[in-house]
Amino acid sequence: MLLKGEWLDDKAHGYGTYTHTDGAKYEGYWKEDKQDGLGKETWPDGSCYQGDYKQGRKSGHGKFKWADGSEYEGQFMENNIHGKGNNR
Repeated sequence: MLLKGEWLDDKAHGYGTYTHTDGAKYEGYWKEDKQDGLGKETWPDGSCYQGDYKQGRKSGHGKFKWADGSEYEGQFMENNIHGKGNNR
């Protein structure tokens, strides 16, 4: 695993990129070592999420695209689809 970016008190804080050994990647904002703010996460199978994070979880507005090409755009809460949104 590799984390490049801004730090505060030995914690990821600000803009940075995290690359996991399996090829998964997160690029976006961090607060106290957790994803927080706008970010984009991609996985080796081609799936990706772009949108809001809060305390390390997908929360707020975002767009998730699965490896098979299907998509959801709308609200997320605690890493789950929650609230209003559209499936394609």
